[in-house]
Amino acid sequence: MTLHRTLSLLGAAAVAFVATGCDKETGGITTPTPPRAYYRYVNAVPDTSGLDFRFVDTLDDSQPWANVLFRQFTPYQATPGGARHVKIFTNASTYNFNQDVAKQVVLDATLNLEVGKYYTIVHVGNARGAATRLVVIEDVFPTPAAGSIAVRTINAAVTQSPLDVYIQADGTTPFSTPAAARAVPALTSGTVGVTPYVTMAARPQTPTTSTYRFLANPAGVTTTPAYADINTPVLGAAPLNSSGAVGGVQYGGSVLTAVVFPGAVAGSKAASPAANLTPTVMLLVDRNPPRAP
Repeated sequence: MTLHRTLSLLGAAAVAFVATGCDKETGGITTPTPPRAYYRYVNAVPDTSGLDFRFVDTLDDSQPWANVLFRQFTPYQATPGGARHVKIFTNASTYNFNQDVAKQVVLDATLNLEVGKYYTIVHVGNARGAATRLVVIEDVFPTPAAGSIAVRTINAAVTQSPLDVYIQADGTTPFSTPAAARAVPALTSGTVGVTPYVTMAARPQTPTTSTYRFLANPAGVTTTPAYADINTPVLGAAPLNSSGAVGGVQYGGSVLTAVVFPGAVAGSKAASPAANLTPTVMLLVDRNPPRAP
């Protein structure tokens, strides 16, 4: 009985000690997020399909991206800065999960990403013959005035250069207005093939079909295009949510990038669907409009 009472008293004391410790707890331990660089990956390789993008130097905040198809792109992702070792592989699902194919390294490179900066990483060139490369573009976002948007152009159609790029209101006759960007060369470095941002009025939100038309054509050609007309009326009416508007041509404050993609190489995995054979322009949202106060 004495032993039993002694153990009971010790147990009660332990409970009291734990309870007292809990009463003095003021909060959990927080770990501050270290400074990061921010990047997004764009697949503009026209002769293969899904690609896997992976940082292989560290796992810390190094989100891998699997099966990024031709003309697809990722959202911005935070990652440690500095010299980063990246490898890009062929995605196995494109080739019936053949592991020999999945092991193929399409590209092996080291990228220098500075903490606090944003980057667009564009993968260009042909995979056949190991002729692809990554072009790292530093993204410095402007602040458009109220009611305006900012748009720049990236010419990732490296076999179709130079290009004139037109941004026209819906219903406008193609090439009837001056080009927004003239003789944009192929993308070869962080500045060559990338235009400065230009500002223009946001399109009206009523009617909701009001948009801009983006076209690209060989420099100086204002008649029937020498190759397929590149145009994509996209990002017109953007939905509202609790945070404000999603970036688009109808919402002032939006910052956008028009990427000119090449046509896919006939007979390659990138040529499916068939629409990929035609060059096109696609819009990336660089920055959403600011929230309303």
